[in-house]
Formats: sequence, structure tokens, C-alpha cells
Amino acid sequence: MKTTERGLLTEAKVLAKLIELGASVLLPYGHDHPFDLVVYEGNRFVRVQVKTARDGTDKGRANGSVLIPACSVVDRIGGKVSKILTADDCDVIVGYHPVLDRYYCLKPTGQSRYQLRTEAPRNNQTRGIRLAQHYELLSLIQIFQPPE
Repeated sequence: MKTTERGLLTEAKVLAKLIELGASVLLPYGHDHPFDLVVYEGNRFVRVQVKTARDGTDKGRANGSVLIPACSVVDRIGGKVSKILTADDCDVIVGYHPVLDRYYCLKPTGQSRYQLRTEAPRNNQTRGIRLAQHYELLSLIQIFQPPE
């Protein structure tokens, strides 16, 4: 599947998930926005950037983690421009992992990617580890109050 097609499928899956959770979802007109969807509730709007998550690897082998990219790529004259997403661009990043059929929600903090652990590290490290279960999108509350 081409990158654009995979991205569109991921956006459609996240849109359906948000509606399933009871969200009012707005779609921006045009392209090259730093967000893909807007969730509206009451008098609050939340800009959502959607990303396709994948398995994390170490030397080509799965390492018990999910990687969520956090860069936007825009076609410009002269080539593609990549930019790390920050809170100025969107309020929340939702990563969808198509193999696991799971959705993860987090606040953009200026990293180029986010690694969420689906398994505990073999060395039992806990400091700096983000467990995927804490970021799994199960309720709209997470869209309005995403974990960091």
C-alpha cells in the first residue's frame, strides 16, 4: 500500500473510532494543515494529528514496542519538507496500529517519534518508559486530557 493510501486509511479508522466514542468530528478543508481532524465538544475544539503506528524494532527484530511518528511531511516546490509536530501544530496525536488494531493518544511534546512499550523492557527499566496501555484510546476524555 502506498504511503498516501495508508495515511488515508488510518485517518478513516481514527475518524470512525472517534465517532464510535461519541465525538463530533470536523474535517478541515484542503490539505497541508498541521492537523487532520478537529474534535468539538461544548465550546472546545481539539486539533488531532493522525499517524500510522508500527512495531518498534531493534536490529530488525520486534522489540515489544509501538512507534508513532511525530513529523508532518509536506510537498513543496523543490521537494518534501519534514517538521516535528509540537503543541503549536496540534493538541493531540492519535496513532493507529493496523496490525494490533489499537489506537493510542498522546500530547505532542516536540519529539520526532514516540515509543510506547507493549512489553516490559528485559532489563526491568521503568524510568522514561511509556507503557502503551496508559495511552490506549478508550474514551473521549483522553482527547481532551491526553497523557504526556
